Amino acid sequence: VDPGRYTYFEGGPANQRAAFRGTAAHNVVQVDSREQTAYRQGPKRMKIAGPAPDAVLLHADAHMVHARAASHEVNVINERIIMRSDNGWWLIHDRLISETPHDYDLRFQLSPETHDHVHQVELANGTRAFLSPDLLVVPITSNAAQLTIEQGWVAPRYGERYSAPRLRVSQRESSGWFSTLLLPFRGEMPDIDFACDALLARVRIGDGMPEEMEMPC
Repeated sequence: VDPGRYTYFEGGPANQRAAFRGTAAHNVVQVDSREQTAYRQGPKRMKIAGPAPDAVLLHADAHMVHARAASHEVNVINERIIMRSDNGWWLIHDRLISETPHDYDLRFQLSPETHDHVHQVELANGTRAFLSPDLLVVPITSNAAQLTIEQGWVAPRYGERYSAPRLRVSQRESSGWFSTLLLPFRGEMPDIDFACDALLARVRIGDGMPEEMEMPC
């Protein structure tokens, strides 16, 4: 979900306005704990202090959106592909391109209703995943990754905020990728098989036929 606005007030021990606007609060890859756009303290309040990332829409149709963004704060290009299957699952593929190593953190903000109801599970093939009520989040990465559940916040209305879990997948790479399967379900967690290599992503749900798609992994 989107974290919302919450407040315009920047005082107190933590600048909540800056936190709700920051890269870490949104469902994207953060590089070296930096903001995608410079956001610095001005004479009275924090302001945007640099250009927005250069963004290009490469393709869009009913089943796929493919875009590229290049931040002016870090020397990394991020390509993102979002794919929707007619069988109900979504695939988010982030490709990071850089000549130097970086710390990459991919986050997904969940809703307050999932508070205290999210945990990690291990699938039959050994892949680690996040299980929340009616949603399975399965990340695969190009390098060894660490999965954690962070404290997040969601503000459905101005001035109101609620504690909500934030999923985090971390790896260190120069050029690498994250492929994340989002599988909504009802009742018992389904059996799945999800794999991705340099050429292909493969998804099988339960006893169904596997679906394959070419991916720039």
